[in-house]
Amino acid sequence: MKGVALLVVLFLFRDAPDAFAVQGACNGAVAVVAAATAEEYESVCAAVRSCTPFLKSLGLVLPDGLTLTLDDTPQGKSLDHAFGYYDPRSNSIHLLNYRAALEASRAAPSFGVPLDPAIWRSYIIHELAHAAAEGKFRRGVHRHTASEYIASVSQLATLAPDERARILENYGELGGFDGEEDITLNYYLLDPARFAVNSFLHYLKPGNGDAFVRRLLLNGLPDE
Repeated sequence: MKGVALLVVLFLFRDAPDAFAVQGACNGAVAVVAAATAEEYESVCAAVRSCTPFLKSLGLVLPDGLTLTLDDTPQGKSLDHAFGYYDPRSNSIHLLNYRAALEASRAAPSFGVPLDPAIWRSYIIHELAHAAAEGKFRRGVHRHTASEYIASVSQLATLAPDERARILENYGELGGFDGEEDITLNYYLLDPARFAVNSFLHYLKPGNGDAFVRRLLLNGLPDE
């Protein structure tokens, strides 16, 4: 992307007396972000800064016109397997804000570790990666599982090493997918966290990496 700034507009939330409206700029793509606090705004900026170089290494950029809304409750689509979702039809992301995500994670913490701001930001990056990948898939290919692979790799690759190590310690028995035939939608639906870790570990294997992601963008995955 040609260095275009990210336009961030924080809208007033109903029933939130301490909410406010402010404009700011982050490097990345043109986007409108709805949030309730300055901390949430800064978290979105941090997520964009963190993921932009990695996405670029995969040949991906954030799309123009992307909107991102941080919600108190799940909106529209089921969030059974994540804190948010990207809707390609409207080029929009909906995510639970930090407070709501923290509450939602208490019963079953993400990746088996307590949610903290860094892990929450990683879910912002997960959805940003979905948005960046959407327009890069070759027309007609099966993309759902492939997009989850790319988003999972982006989420874990951009975490700070100590944060990522905390997660990987809980999955010491995993060694990464052996091949494309193992990267399936059913596996993702059964356990998104294990899918994410296996995707990241598969990405790290010799011969995979960025080249494998580019093959996914061209060919998708057969198991949808």
